[in-house]
Amino acid sequence: LVMRVAAANRAAEAEAGIVPGLPLTDARARLLDLRAVPAEGGADMEALAALGDWCGRWTPWVTLDAAGPDAVLGASHGLWLDITGCAHLFGGEMALLNDIALRLARFGFAARAALADTPGAAWAVAHHGAMRHVGAQQGEIAKHMCVVAPGKICAALAKLPLKGLRLAPVEAEGLERLGFRAIGDLYGIPRGALARRFGEGVMHRLDQALGREDEPLSPRRPVVPH
Repeated sequence: LVMRVAAANRAAEAEAGIVPGLPLTDARARLLDLRAVPAEGGADMEALAALGDWCGRWTPWVTLDAAGPDAVLGASHGLWLDITGCAHLFGGEMALLNDIALRLARFGFAARAALADTPGAAWAVAHHGAMRHVGAQQGEIAKHMCVVAPGKICAALAKLPLKGLRLAPVEAEGLERLGFRAIGDLYGIPRGALARRFGEGVMHRLDQALGREDEPLSPRRPVVPH
């Protein structure tokens, strides 16, 4: 049984290149004073759910983006917030995003977030895009936030890696073997050619990200007051 790193803090990543998936023995060899604790996938899920309920202050439409309590190894755990019709209550989209960033920072969370026209585009940019500062009246937003301007999804996603489309590993690896490296490489490819080789999954994810196909999000049920 090989024990692997499920998550690492910024110091371990910066000083020794310790990343999720690395064998623990290799991690200890790179950083002699490494402190390791057992991963707790169930507790992570509970914390994420509690954070999702707390995010109801901005919108009632909050969805968990989680791989499950057992998928802690490099799993993508996050939240989707549909702020349609809510942003004006907080002074606009940038002010809302700024408020989210500042509150999470006060809680000690290291978060990456993106605002876009579609859930798929926001996910791709948040996970793989180049973050930048977004100015706001109430202070400077956290570094790891980004806003994709309306109608600019194609340009924002073009240079991002294929895994930004949330493809299955076999799909991403197959596309890379054919020479595709970025999401933009798929823009001009005939649908039939990809469907014959990979099924409809690749184009389905691309269409969702670009807004050609809806991706409904099911919100968490509100917490019942007792």
